Amino acid sequence: MIERTVLPRIRPTAPSSSALQSQDEKPPRISRETLQYGGVFLGIALVTLILFLYVLPSSQMSAAEARITELKEEKASLQRMNADVIRSITQYSEQKVLEQRARKLGMGPPHNAVYLHLLAEGSAGKVAHQEGATIESPKVSEKAGERNWLANLDVTGWLESVRLAGSDLVDEIEAKVFP
Repeated sequence: MIERTVLPRIRPTAPSSSALQSQDEKPPRISRETLQYGGVFLGIALVTLILFLYVLPSSQMSAAEARITELKEEKASLQRMNADVIRSITQYSEQKVLEQRARKLGMGPPHNAVYLHLLAEGSAGKVAHQEGATIESPKVSEKAGERNWLANLDVTGWLESVRLAGSDLVDEIEAKVFP
């Protein structure tokens, strides 16, 4: 059989004389006056904390309301300015005002209009204008069918003759208008 093993027990020892003295001494008492001052200080701190927690959000709200009021006033001012700009745009874009400003700048309807008559599509021949200059219409190859007539069209020469005739025509108009 297994024998039982007994562990040693710790027995309390008798306290020494210095330990007895420290146990017998009582902690120093706090005077009633000190407790009153501490209570007043704690009360003031608590009231200050409550006021701070109440006043801070209120001041932030009033500052936000003031900012909102400023922004509303700025918005109203910008809306008035926008209305003034729109009013001036409509005033200056009226037909009569535009015509008056154009006349002041020396512009106006043409008095001696010159028209350039071009040939209809597919017609061959020459076009003459007032002074006898001729513009030949582009020549279409006789082999060209209806599908590829554009590919066989001699456009570059025709465009060059139109450019030259137009340049001559502009020179004539300038000579008549600005002698």
